[in-house]
Amino acid sequence: MGRKELKRPMIPDYIRSSDPDSFGHYTICSRFPRIIDDIIDNNKLPAIQHRLKALGGVLADLKIKKLTPQKNTDFELFNTSIEPFLNQSIFDAPFFTAEMFFYQLLAHELDYYTNGHDYFSTLKQKSLADAIRFITGKPDFLFPENWDAATAHAMAQSLRFALWGNLADLSLFTLSKSRQETSFSEERLLIDHSKEFTSFFQSYKGTVHIFLDNAGYELVSDLYLMAVLLSNPHCKIRAHVKPMPMFVSDVTRNDWQLTLASIGDLSEAPIRNWYSILGSALADHRISLTTDHFWSSAYYFSDYWLNRLDINANELIVCKGDLNYRRFFEDRTWPNTTPTEAAVTTSMAPILFLRTLKSEMMTGLSPSTIQQLHITEPDWMISGNYGIIQFLKK
Repeated sequence: MGRKELKRPMIPDYIRSSDPDSFGHYTICSRFPRIIDDIIDNNKLPAIQHRLKALGGVLADLKIKKLTPQKNTDFELFNTSIEPFLNQSIFDAPFFTAEMFFYQLLAHELDYYTNGHDYFSTLKQKSLADAIRFITGKPDFLFPENWDAATAHAMAQSLRFALWGNLADLSLFTLSKSRQETSFSEERLLIDHSKEFTSFFQSYKGTVHIFLDNAGYELVSDLYLMAVLLSNPHCKIRAHVKPMPMFVSDVTRNDWQLTLASIGDLSEAPIRNWYSILGSALADHRISLTTDHFWSSAYYFSDYWLNRLDINANELIVCKGDLNYRRFFEDRTWPNTTPTEAAVTTSMAPILFLRTLKSEMMTGLSPSTIQQLHITEPDWMISGNYGIIQFLKK
């Protein structure tokens, strides 16, 4: 897995949405209007309904533009990140830029940075309630007896739990109901570096930076993974969350607090032990929470931005989800056979990718695997039916 030995191939274009058959085009034309409708349905405020109905009417004609700074935000960082694509149609601009612009525009139109109201909160609370019901029904299946000596089996199970938790993405599936996956199906793992990661982590000493993705079911599974990682007495965890509501279900500080409180209310002994580990780690600062306006900008990962996030060279990154994965590859049209080590934007840190595939971006697969996937499931890159546990060792 040597990352510095591979020469980066010719850099392809960004993924864009101008092709009517593309996932990006579908997102803008179908998913964005559904997201707006759900916000209207779940937030019965006349001002919200009026603004969003107006926005929904002009979605197809939107052009990338700078937004006026508001209180308690860093729109300047976002505005700088979109400068190369100003005045481009959201179909012609890079899809990643168009998505970030849409969610920043929602926050701007709904005065999020003034009132702090999470207009996705109703949907996220439903997802959290479903997650709590799930874990209370399976304490013997999920929870080890001894958290202090997590076995290789416990690590592998926690990685799969965190991976398939990534399926519960409210921005992609039915927006009124979270999709929960409880089957850790091996045949759907396109890349599985569980053993390589476990071997590396046994001797790791330092901070684990977890780039969180979705609230609800996925965050519950991520907190489970954190407890297993903390069985290594030499590591600390720094969880990175979003500074604003994004992609319907992305984790914010408030989601983090609500999830911990919900787990803390449970009475089953195995769950109480799990919560005790998390609570003690938070009190001892072995788990800390952080955010940055980088996450709501249209910038991609690089050594510069990782340094801004206070990630030191050689510190371990656990990258959850599709959006964070796309940032590491500039969301470009890399051929699926491109070696991942050659396309990734940084070599400063070891990275564990835990991701179910929900966008038209993937690297590191063999030609035979790709050929078979196209035969058995033509929409394999966006269906969410396949996942990766991929470890890039520095």
